Amino acid sequence: MSTAPSVFVSSTCYDLAQVRQDLKFFFESLGMVPILSEFSSFPINPNLGAIENCLASVKGKADIFVLVVGGRYGSETENEKSVTNLEYLEAKVKGIPRYVFVQKSILTAFLVWQKNRSGDFSGFVDSSKLFEFVESLYDPKEKNWVFSFESAQDIIIILRTQLAYLFMDALTIRAKVLGCDLSEALKDLSSAALLLVVQKPFAWEYRLFSRVLCDEISGMSNIKKDLNYGLHPENQ
Repeated sequence: MSTAPSVFVSSTCYDLAQVRQDLKFFFESLGMVPILSEFSSFPINPNLGAIENCLASVKGKADIFVLVVGGRYGSETENEKSVTNLEYLEAKVKGIPRYVFVQKSILTAFLVWQKNRSGDFSGFVDSSKLFEFVESLYDPKEKNWVFSFESAQDIIIILRTQLAYLFMDALTIRAKVLGCDLSEALKDLSSAALLLVVQKPFAWEYRLFSRVLCDEISGMSNIKKDLNYGLHPENQ
């Protein structure tokens, strides 16, 4: 039996609290599972810190990633990136669908900042690194379509349409998979690897090998933790 898709909502919490709550209700109304760190339904591993728990949820549970950027960059981690920034990078590495929203007033200030990067923008953002983050989101290499918003309703209207497109894509791929008469071995592939088998893009055999290898290495992360903590299987 298939499970409902999970949607991770990434943003700073306090300044966008109402937006996050509205998005939670929206995804629940669609039968999807929203993942938001401020609610009791957020999955917690007691052995991990707050940041690690957020990244683990993106990596292990999120099927869709929604990034909402307001006027706060948020607290920085040891590598000088915000938690939201790290969550976005985790979703990018995972290869799940990403929908990016930036507050319209921030986009307006961002255009001014691009012409005067040393100016004082403390009335708009808590750190100029927020503008650097927004700039990275617009990088063509990121392959993002960045939407602007003024309210949660703006985001919901856009997502309602975009999720319908995503659903249609899923139906199309499902029809192709069912029509391929795949062997039992191929049916165990990850969704990204299976997509290569179905669509057969240029050099798909080599890309498939690379994808499967990456999936297998990723699946060994628990063994890596055992080695790091000295829990070798022979000692258990």
